[in-house]
Amino acid sequence: MLSDIYPRLFPADIGATRGKGPLLWFSQHLLEPKTDRIHFFIIGDYLPWDDDYVILESIGKGIAVGRLSFYKPEDVEIYRVNLGHGPLVPKLA
Repeated sequence: MLSDIYPRLFPADIGATRGKGPLLWFSQHLLEPKTDRIHFFIIGDYLPWDDDYVILESIGKGIAVGRLSFYKPEDVEIYRVNLGHGPLVPKLA
């Protein structure tokens, strides 16, 4: 699923989707910092036969398993933790 919209994704990358309705209003008017992202998930395995990724989504009572293709690409932002390169962090090949 390499494209202009999604970079190369790795397991444990974090994704966030744009919110709608009352939750969006709440997050933009009553919380700091203001954001339009209210639903988060973690990238899991790549499924080459479907050219898609498994995602682990946060829901009210735990975690749900889904697919990245369930969301419109323009509503998704991907975040990656940058650990840098130091004595405790090995370099990726």
